[in-house]
Amino acid sequence: PPSAAWGTLSNWTAFAFVLAFLAVHVLRCARWSLLVKQEYPPPLKLTLAIAFIGYGAQVLLPFRLGEAVRPALIHSHTRLPLATAAGVSAAERIVDGLVLSLVLFVSLLCSERVSPLPDHIGALPIPAVVIPALAWGGVLGFGLLSLIMVISYVYQGPVSRLLERHLGRWSPELARWAVRTMGNVVGGFAFLRELDTRATFALLTVGYWLSNVAAFWLLL
Repeated sequence: PPSAAWGTLSNWTAFAFVLAFLAVHVLRCARWSLLVKQEYPPPLKLTLAIAFIGYGAQVLLPFRLGEAVRPALIHSHTRLPLATAAGVSAAERIVDGLVLSLVLFVSLLCSERVSPLPDHIGALPIPAVVIPALAWGGVLGFGLLSLIMVISYVYQGPVSRLLERHLGRWSPELARWAVRTMGNVVGGFAFLRELDTRATFALLTVGYWLSNVAAFWLLL
């Protein structure tokens, strides 16, 4: 930004934003540890280290390859199967996507709509009319993924038998691999089982996103 822009920035708001943003990530790390504590409890220090390394990898590596870092690290430092570690990360992403889509959707409902809408967003040649459609798409898409996550966990047995029955016609070995892999992935959704974990996870999720919004509001 131009030097004049820095002159309008209050030092205390920038400092408060940095503190709030660090708190946001600590909350996010603590919430992530809830997803893997049931059978393979990693120490909080290890969880924080792996989570922050994963966040850094997401920034540095292209094509979202950083998403694979956390499952690989948690698998290499604990007894958690790699597929289960991937399921843990997938569960976190699904929940965050749903919450963020709902925040965008509710924000659009509560804001005053400009008519006509501009044909750009900032300096990007993207018409603003796509934003409400994206909000609807996010809510529906992540809502569907959340439903699939719950169904796959609750009805793991029938789904496994269905895979074994149909894939076993062509390759029993492939069927056993598919059932075993699905079981490991669905194991990452085990936080759905425990009422205390679900409630704590929900509270940390709400706190994480409200803190995130508040931090950027403060900076703006």
